[in-house]
Amino acid sequence: MRELIVLVLIWAAAILLLVFKVPREKRRDANIVFLFSQSLAWLYVYIQTFTGNMEFPFREFHESTKMSFSLYYIFYPAISVFFILYYPKKGFLKKCVYFGMYAYGIQGFAYLLAQYTELITYNNYSLLMQFFINCGILIIVRGFYYWFQKGFVK
Repeated sequence: MRELIVLVLIWAAAILLLVFKVPREKRRDANIVFLFSQSLAWLYVYIQTFTGNMEFPFREFHESTKMSFSLYYIFYPAISVFFILYYPKKGFLKKCVYFGMYAYGIQGFAYLLAQYTELITYNNYSLLMQFFINCGILIIVRGFYYWFQKGFVK
């Protein structure tokens, strides 16, 4: 029952934040970042479940997939949207701290889910490796968004 409550809260938080906190002029950008983050999340979680590093004992679609739908297709892409929206314009140190905060925030949230629910089970968990993977995913999202924006700059 705890898992279901957490999933409902994740859905509500993600939808409410995306609807009310994304400015109108940035909605198109938020959509493309959200969709791109979903594809990255799918690839990441597929590799992790295929190699046995991660399991999802409680899943929404138990018969059709071994992956968690809500976490990797709704919540983490929503985090990527806010990562891009509030990305600092200047300051190398500020950008590094920003990347670190988001990478550790994602990691901390996933760790709490693994400890207190059955949404995630880590079989081979390395704190440092997970941090670098989260940073890598955020760098790829940021790179894609930068590339996407260059086509619209006149």
